[in-house]
Amino acid sequence: MSFLGSHFTFDSINSRDFGLIIASINVDLNSAQSGSGFEIQTASTGKNAEKLFLGVRQSAVLEFSLEIVSEKAIDLATVLRIKHWLFGAIGYKKLQIWAPWYEDFYFNCILKPSEDIKFGGEFYGFKCAVECNSPYAYTFPLTTVWKFDDSRINSFQFNNFSADLEGLRPKIEFTLSKSGTFFRIENLTTRKIFSMRNLQPNEKITVDNKNQIITSSTGLRRFSNLETGENKGFLSFAHGINKLDCHGLLSDFKMTYQFAVRLGGG
Repeated sequence: MSFLGSHFTFDSINSRDFGLIIASINVDLNSAQSGSGFEIQTASTGKNAEKLFLGVRQSAVLEFSLEIVSEKAIDLATVLRIKHWLFGAIGYKKLQIWAPWYEDFYFNCILKPSEDIKFGGEFYGFKCAVECNSPYAYTFPLTTVWKFDDSRINSFQFNNFSADLEGLRPKIEFTLSKSGTFFRIENLTTRKIFSMRNLQPNEKITVDNKNQIITSSTGLRRFSNLETGENKGFLSFAHGINKLDCHGLLSDFKMTYQFAVRLGGG
C-alpha cells in the first residue's frame, strides 16, 4: 500500500507549507512491512533436538524508505530550507502521515537523506530512509481520569491495546486525601501489585513507570516508599483487559499512556 498524494507533519511542521506530498513508502509498493520484529532467544543441548525458549528481545527498530515530492519545481533556496527541516534535526522527531488509518499515529524517527529527485535540472523532491527509535509507531498521549470513593475498594477495567512485549507502563498521578497515607493497585489480571506507603496527607505523587521515576509535591525522594519484590513494583498492564482493585484514600487519580502499534511502513 502506498500513500500517494498524502501530506505529512514532521517535527511539528506540515508538508503543505512547502507543497510536498509523499509519493511512496518502501521500494516495492506491492508489499509493506508489518512493523519491525523481535529476536527469539533460545538455547539447545547436545542430545536434545528441541530448542528451549528463553524469551524475546526487542532489539530491531522499524526502518523504511520514503519518497517526498512536489508537483512543481522547487527553487534552490527552498530546497535548502526543506533539507534543514527534514534532515537537520538533532534527535528523534514525530512523523505523522495524513492518510486514512494512519493519521491517529506517529513514528518517532530520524530521516536520513539518500537522493535528490531532479528532472531537467530542476529539484522536485527527495528520497530518504526513516529510522525509528523502536519497533513501533505510537498513538498520541491519552489520559484517563478515575473518580475515587475512598470509603471502599475502587474497581476498574482498562483495555490495553499496546503491542509492546514489555507491557504498557503508563505515567500515573494521584493526590492523597487529607487522611491518606498509602495507595495500592492490584492488577487482578497479572497478579502484580503497585503499592506506595508512608506518604503524607494531601501529597501529590507522579510515577513514570516506564522510566522508573517517582516525584512528589513534597520534594522528598519517594523511591523507597514503593514496595518491591513478591510481584510488587512499578505498574504495568498486560495486553487486553486488565481488572484492577485500587485501595487508598485519594482525592484524584489519572493515568497517561500511549499504545505501541505495529503499523509498519505502508
